[in-house]
Amino acid sequence: MEMLHFSPHPRKNYTDPINPSISRNNSDKVEVIGK
Repeated sequence: MEMLHFSPHPRKNYTDPINPSISRNNSDKVEVIGK
């Protein structure tokens, strides 16, 4: 399943709540989770 997660604010060491193994340095973009 493909889900889009949009974060309005940039966060440091962002960790996805559903997939903790996915972390981003800049989450101020639209990210594709669960490719």
